[in-house]
Amino acid sequence: MTATTYDGQAVSPDPPFGASIVVYRKSPSGIEFLLLHRAHQGPDYEGE
Repeated sequence: MTATTYDGQAVSPDPPFGASIVVYRKSPSGIEFLLLHRAHQGPDYEGE
């Protein structure tokens, strides 16, 4: 049986088991984005 997330989507069997988050807001100068991802190999990890 395949592991699933809370919404029924399949969980990847391959590491890293991380997450990416995109937060945005509309401002007078346009749309601003905040992109986050979990550093799965410690604070010195330089990921993509």
